[in-house]
This record gives sequence, structure tokens and C-alpha cells, in this order.
Amino acid sequence: MLALAAAFSVGLALATLMYLSRDFEKYMMPVVNLIMAVPAICWVLFAILWFRGQEPRIFFVLFAVCLPGFVIDLLDAIKNIPSQLREMIISFRPTTTQYIRKLILPAITPNILTTWKVNLGLAIRVVTVAELVGTLTGIGYALNFALGQQSIREITAWTIVLVVSLLALQGAVYMFEKRLLRWRR
Repeated sequence: MLALAAAFSVGLALATLMYLSRDFEKYMMPVVNLIMAVPAICWVLFAILWFRGQEPRIFFVLFAVCLPGFVIDLLDAIKNIPSQLREMIISFRPTTTQYIRKLILPAITPNILTTWKVNLGLAIRVVTVAELVGTLTGIGYALNFALGQQSIREITAWTIVLVVSLLALQGAVYMFEKRLLRWRR
């Protein structure tokens, strides 16, 4: 969760800066696309080579895999705010902070929640693969061990744990969404 929170925070900051500065967007978008183009398994292999500890490996892989999705989704959400709302807010001559707090964040909240739901599913899959290849603990490691034992029961049980975990996390986001977006039916 810490890696996802870090990827979201950096993604939101980058998306906001990219929106505010076209030059920064022109520079950063190729970098974001490059990061997104690298397969998750390659990030796992890089993490194994670059980091000693298992937790830093998992953090790095999740951050690298989820960051581009946050940046692209949030930037598109910011760009899709209707121009009439922008003009209305600008007529009040807000500071940049007020502009972001009063217009951008409320307008992109539905997209933020959707991006979280998608990235949670991605994170479960990526963490499992990272543990399968690059750690000696975790569900991925347990799945690899069960495969070596050819135990369909254990593989099924761990799969159920992963599915239930994802459903619980996404359920929490749905509950949060229901509260934040109670104006929407």
C-alpha cells in the first residue's frame, strides 16, 4: 500500500505539473511512456539486481509499474475538466493552490477512485510475480513452492486468498467512493 500511495502522490504531482506547464508535459510524457513500456517482469529483474532487501524490491516494482497509470489517467482527467468551469473559477482570480484545491481535485475525484481500483488489481498481480521470482517470502513464493510440490489444492487456496484480498481492497475503495461521491447516483 505504501508503494501505491507513493506512486499516486508522485503521479498526481506530475500530472498537475504537466497540466500547468506544456513544456514540462512535452518533456515528461516520453519518460512516462518509456517507464510504462517496460514489462513488469523486467522491473522485477532490475529490482533483484539493484536492491538487496525484499521489501525495497517490491516497493520499487510496484512504484515503477503503477506510476505511469496514475500519471496518464490523472492528466487526462485534469484536461477533461470543462472549459466553462475553468473560466468561471478563473473569473474569481484564484491562486494556483486555490485553483487546484477548488477545481481540479474535486473534478478529478471520480477518476482518482477509478485509477485506484485498476491499480489495486495490477498491484496484486505484480506483487505476486515479484514474490514468485525475487523473494523468499510471500504469496508468490508460496505459489512457486506449491507448484514444485504439484499441489493444486495449495495453488487454489492461495489464488482464493489473492482474489479475496483484491475484492476486499476494491470494496474499501467502493465504500470510500460511495461516501465521496454521494451526490452521484
